[in-house]
Amino acid sequence: MREKLVYTVAEVAALMGLSRNTVTRLFENERGVLIENILNT
Repeated sequence: MREKLVYTVAEVAALMGLSRNTVTRLFENERGVLIENILNT
């Protein structure tokens, strides 16, 4: 089985020349996208 690549929103934005907000909107409803929230406490 092939290993799946994992990219952060910032990495995809840099690779595609887009803003992080645009990348989030593009991929937010795609299957297989992992969502991780980091809360500052």
